[in-house]
Amino acid sequence: MPTNTNFLTAKEASELLKLAVKTLAMMRSDGTGPKFLKPSGKILYRLEDLEEWAINKGKFLSSQQANLLSKRFKRVRKHTYLKEK
Repeated sequence: MPTNTNFLTAKEASELLKLAVKTLAMMRSDGTGPKFLKPSGKILYRLEDLEEWAINKGKFLSSQQANLLSKRFKRVRKHTYLKEK
């Protein structure tokens, strides 16, 4: 689960998207991955950017994969919402 309510690390993002950390790194390098920030040299992803990227990439996902991904985003949002209370 995310360590911060606003951002996910590369490891957390890779777990959420079910991609290898190295795959995300290659996508960052070639510009095909989700938007990211690099404050102080640390790679961070906003949950909204990951979801937007996954939806736009959705044409490459089966309906089963898309449903599983949607459930993961809902679970992360619920966890984030509970931490903020």
